[in-house]
Amino acid sequence: PGRPKGSTQGPERRRADLLAATEQAIRRHGPDVSMEQIADEAGVSKATLYDNFDGKQGLADAVVERFGNRVLVTMAGAFAEPRTAHQVVRTGIE
Repeated sequence: PGRPKGSTQGPERRRADLLAATEQAIRRHGPDVSMEQIADEAGVSKATLYDNFDGKQGLADAVVERFGNRVLVTMAGAFAEPRTAHQVVRTGIE
């Protein structure tokens, strides 16, 4: 009786799994994915997402932090050498 036990995963692992599910949901549904679609992809309730990320903005911030840093490092390396405007745009898109 009472509330069911929560996840046995640590909070960092739980967040990483939820971010991976978020990435999949974005790929499947596009950038306007809903919290419900993300929760379905992760196999959790929307309440679990809100508990772990403080709402959709908190989840968006975590996604940007996780993947945005990787993009910035890649782009910084690509722009380390002189480039034409065409090369800059092409590198940014790639």
